[in-house]
Amino acid sequence: MIVRSFSIIFSLLITVTNISYAAVDAQQIKAAVSNYLDAYEAQLAEQYPDAERIEYQISSLDSRLTMAECSEALSVTRRSTKTLGRINTKVSCDSDTVQWSIYVPVEINIYQRVVTTTKPIARNQILGADDLDLREADISQLRGGYFFALDEVIGMVAKRNLIANKAIDSQQLKPPIMIKKGEAVILNASTSGLTVKMPGVALNDGRHGEQISVRNTQSKRIVDAKVIAPGQVAVTM
Repeated sequence: MIVRSFSIIFSLLITVTNISYAAVDAQQIKAAVSNYLDAYEAQLAEQYPDAERIEYQISSLDSRLTMAECSEALSVTRRSTKTLGRINTKVSCDSDTVQWSIYVPVEINIYQRVVTTTKPIARNQILGADDLDLREADISQLRGGYFFALDEVIGMVAKRNLIANKAIDSQQLKPPIMIKKGEAVILNASTSGLTVKMPGVALNDGRHGEQISVRNTQSKRIVDAKVIAPGQVAVTM
């Protein structure tokens, strides 16, 4: 469900270069911004198809506000690099005889179910299904990456203590150790399109995608290899 609401927050910048007796009032300016946001809202709905709801709030305008009559349709553009949260819209008249502009702040919020902690999580704890839930959050207010599926987080390790009932940031997690120091591994050595498998021993702990030192059991040579699976590393010769 899409909800539209208006807040009582007022912040604007006005530039007037011509004045006429027939004025554009606050309601007309607000209507122009609302029409623009309706179209922008539709774009966001396509970009975030799993959103529970989308809301926008237009800052209140002084009812006494008047701008010079504009013979052209009012132009509205987004004047912020951000696409969500608090942004500025610019309402302009650019006719042959009148030019003016006014900046109207708006707040755009998207609510979606994201992976959230259900209890306090200790540093270096492996996260399980009981530690997590999918809960609605305003993703415009979240910092960093976040997760939409429990499977993306189950089995990951907390880098630091996490508090309960908070959306999980991707920067707070790390993959579990996949290979332990001293563990026997299979060394997949690739060269010229040919892959040779050799036994080896890990000389460091390693997580998926990390480089670790591995001793080739046969040649005794030590190589840097990438962890690709439990008990499996790869090196390009």
